[in-house]
Amino acid sequence: MDIERYKPSAGVEKVFGQLKVLGGDYAEASFQEDWWGRPYFQLTPKKEGFWATTIKKRPHDISSIEEVTEENKMRIGRKLGLSLAGGILFGPVGAIAGAVFGGRGKDVVFLCTFKDGTKVLAVASEKLYKKIIKSWHITRL
Repeated sequence: MDIERYKPSAGVEKVFGQLKVLGGDYAEASFQEDWWGRPYFQLTPKKEGFWATTIKKRPHDISSIEEVTEENKMRIGRKLGLSLAGGILFGPVGAIAGAVFGGRGKDVVFLCTFKDGTKVLAVASEKLYKKIIKSWHITRL
């Protein structure tokens, strides 16, 4: 039996977008779709050695997603831990403020917490953020 014949788009995975990681447990992140149209996060942990492996996490692995705004950025910084809060909130404040308040297309800064306790603070386009939220809400029904 030829399984390749039954794949909707045999061998092609769709990348919705690369996320700009600002902090958390991962160095790189993207949101993708597999052959069967199921969305997932492709995450690269911060390097612990020479090789860094990638991890796939599905929307049902998400515990919470919270958009970072000017009003809640200090509270979210505390969630990430004091060691990261200083660098995130005072180093790339321009990146967060720029993403929240301006630019040609609106970017969204958000904190995604997974059920295993890992977190990623990232910037995504508004379109990509809505796609992530939609896929997460569908898995919660």
